[in-house]
Amino acid sequence: MNDAAPSVPLPGPIPPQAVLWDFDGTLADTEPLWIAAEFEVIEGELGRPWSMEHAEKLVGSDLIDSASYILTTIGRTDLAPIWMVQQLLGRVVAQLRTADELPWRPGALELLASLRATGMPCALVSASYRVLLDAVLERLPAGSFAVSVGGDEVTLGKPQGSDERHGKLTYVSSYGLEGAREMARESHRSARAALSRASQNGTGELEQITDFIYTRTT
Repeated sequence: MNDAAPSVPLPGPIPPQAVLWDFDGTLADTEPLWIAAEFEVIEGELGRPWSMEHAEKLVGSDLIDSASYILTTIGRTDLAPIWMVQQLLGRVVAQLRTADELPWRPGALELLASLRATGMPCALVSASYRVLLDAVLERLPAGSFAVSVGGDEVTLGKPQGSDERHGKLTYVSSYGLEGAREMARESHRSARAALSRASQNGTGELEQITDFIYTRTT
C-alpha cells in the first residue's frame, strides 16, 4: 500500500487581466523638465543658488515633500510649499502641452499600442498630479488608458527617506550595496532569459523596458 500523499496538479499561469503603468520613467521621462523648472524658479525668480546635487535628491519624491526640501535648503521657509509646487508644476505642464514631441521612453508607445490592439485594459497610476497626467493623456490616442489616477487624488504619497524612517527592509539594507547590485544583475539576466523563451520572434519593447529598469540610476 502506498501511503504517499496524492500529487496535486499545480495551476497553470494566470494571464494578466490588465496592465498598470507608472508614468515618469516608464511611459515618459520628465525629470529634465522638472529640474529645469527648479532652476528657473529658484535661481531665476528667487535669486537663490541651486545645484544638480540637490535636484537629483528630489527625483521620485512627493511634490509637497520636494517643495518643503527646496524652501528649507534655500532659506525661504516664509513661502508655502504649495506655492513652490504650483510654480514648478505650471512650468512642466506648459512644456508638456506645447512641446513638439514628448520625452517618451523607448518602446513605451509601441507597447501601449500593442496592448490596446489586443483589447488589454491599461491604467495610468502615478504620483504626478492630475493636471500633468491630463496634459499627457491629451497627447495620446483616445482610449489608450481605461482609467488614470494622479498623486493629488490619493492621501498617501512616498516621502523621501520613508523606507529608512519606517524600518522597511530593502535589498540594500538587507544585503548591502554590492549584494543588492548582484541580485539586480541576476534578476535582469533571468528576465531577459524569460523573454527569450516567451517569443522566438523577439520582444523588443519589453526587453528595452527590462534593460531600462536595470540600468536606471534614479
